[in-house]
Amino acid sequence: MKYASLVFKNLFRSGRRTTLTIFSIAVSLFIFSALVSLPTVANQLLADSGSSVRIACRSKMGLSYPLPEAYKNKIAATRHVVAVVPEKVFFGLYHDVTDQFPNIAVEPDQIELMWPDWGISPQSAEQFRKVRRGALVSPDTLKRFNLHLGQQIQLHGTLYPFNVTLTLVGTIDSAPVPYLLLFRRDYLEEAAGRPGTVDNFWVRVDSAQAVPQVIAALDEKFANSSAETQSESEGAFLAGILNNYRIFFRLADGMDPRPLIHGLVMGPGCAEQHPNKARRVRDGNYNDRDRLGKECVRGVRCG
Repeated sequence: MKYASLVFKNLFRSGRRTTLTIFSIAVSLFIFSALVSLPTVANQLLADSGSSVRIACRSKMGLSYPLPEAYKNKIAATRHVVAVVPEKVFFGLYHDVTDQFPNIAVEPDQIELMWPDWGISPQSAEQFRKVRRGALVSPDTLKRFNLHLGQQIQLHGTLYPFNVTLTLVGTIDSAPVPYLLLFRRDYLEEAAGRPGTVDNFWVRVDSAQAVPQVIAALDEKFANSSAETQSESEGAFLAGILNNYRIFFRLADGMDPRPLIHGLVMGPGCAEQHPNKARRVRDGNYNDRDRLGKECVRGVRCG
C-alpha cells in the first residue's frame, strides 16, 4: 500500500498513456487466457468423444482426397453398423472473410441417429429432410449474424466456384462447436455437377466395444482399391486434427504471464531509462513480490 498514492497520482498525469496501457494489458490478458485454455478445451473435447460409438472413415491419403459415394452401401452392410452419414466440407463465407465458420453438407436421412447428442429435435430433422435447400444452424450462429429461422441466406464458395442459397429450417441446440451450419449434400452435389464423392463417412456402431472390429473390417473391405480408407474412432480423428495445432498447446503450457504484463506496464520509456530492469522484464526474472511491485510502480511513473 505504500506505493498506492504514487500510482494513483501518476495514473492521471497522461490520460492517453493510461488509457492505452490499460487497453494493451486487457487485450494481452485476453489473448493469454485464450491460449492457456486451449489444452483444457482440447482435453475435454477428446474426453467427451473417447467413449463414442462414432467412427470417421476417410481416404487413406488424407481429408483432401475424396472417397466414392458408392462406399456408403458397403459400409452400411458391415456388421454392427447402425447408421452412415456422408459429409462434404463447403467452408463458405457469409459476407466476407471475417464471417467464415464451419458449414458442411451432409445427407439428411440419419442425422438424428448419428448425432443424438447434438440436440437436433425431431421437428428440425423432419424439416431438414423436406426442404431441399434447408439448413440446420447452431444458436450461436443465429445470434452472431442476427439471423432467424425461416430466413434465406447465401454462402459464398471458397473451395467451390459457386454460391449456395439456403433456408434456415432448424437448430442444432447442442452443437459440438459454437458456430456450425449443416445443409444437404444432394443440393451441393447438384450444384457441383454431381461428382459423386464425399470427404468423410461418419459411421455409428451399436456399441463402443464393436468400434475396433468395425474399423478393421472397413479398412480391410476397401484395401487394394483405388481409394483405400483409413478409419478411426471419433476421438482419434479429432486428436489428429488437433495435432496440427500442437505448437499452440505447447506454447500455452509453457507460458508465463509475468514478462508480458511487466513489459506492458514498463513501456519503452522506462526500458530506456532502466536497461537492467528491462532485461529482467524480458527474462521474467523475478523472485520476490516487493521487487515486482517496485517495477510496476516505476513503469507507471515513466511509461
